[in-house]
Amino acid sequence: MPSSDLADVPAQSRRGGYNTAVSLEDEIGRLYGLPAGEFVPARNALAKELRGAGEREQAETVAKLEKPTAVAWAVNQLRRAARKDVDRLLAVADDLREAQAASRADRVRELAEEQHDLVRGLVRAAGELDVSAATLDKVGAALLNGASDPNARPALEAGRLVREPEPVGFAAFAGTPVKAPAKKKTDRRAERRKEAEQARAKRDQLAEARREVAERERAVGDATRAVERAEREAEKARERLRTLERGD
Repeated sequence: MPSSDLADVPAQSRRGGYNTAVSLEDEIGRLYGLPAGEFVPARNALAKELRGAGEREQAETVAKLEKPTAVAWAVNQLRRAARKDVDRLLAVADDLREAQAASRADRVRELAEEQHDLVRGLVRAAGELDVSAATLDKVGAALLNGASDPNARPALEAGRLVREPEPVGFAAFAGTPVKAPAKKKTDRRAERRKEAEQARAKRDQLAEARREVAERERAVGDATRAVERAEREAEKARERLRTLERGD
């Protein structure tokens, strides 16, 4: 089972007096809402109960459910405790893709600002959870990447992430660069190639910066410092976006 996929169970009826598949789905959802330290014993207990009811296939599926990482666990709890804000973050991700496709620079900027504010508020809310500063530092990126990555999004929506989603590119922070109209028809292809190269270079720079931060960052500070770092990264992303829009 892919680590970022939604853990699901075949919709079959229970035998031996056990409840229906809907109740089993509810039980699996309950597992991912438990305190991190309770996931494994509760998962094993559910698998044992299913075996006792003669549901061997479902028991094996439950037994293979992965324990969420600390970051994934925090995001799962936010999905439950701040559902409306996460719903809005998902909607903004959709709107942002549409604005990017239409090359609406003003709309992209507006949505990027709202996305930043939503993530900032969710990271602040995650500060109330029992997580380390190092974990908290990664929650914002996990939310952005989960909302942007179609492979991870179902698990985010269901609150069943098992690990933080991988970045999907520069769009995770600032959206795909909006291309300026070509001044000359004959230069359009060359300009597009140049813009693509610049976008790739910026994505590579961002990826390298993330790796460097991950390697050097110390697990210190608190939620306020994590938010401040997120604000600085967002401002850099907005500046890159403005630069691209000007065609520099």
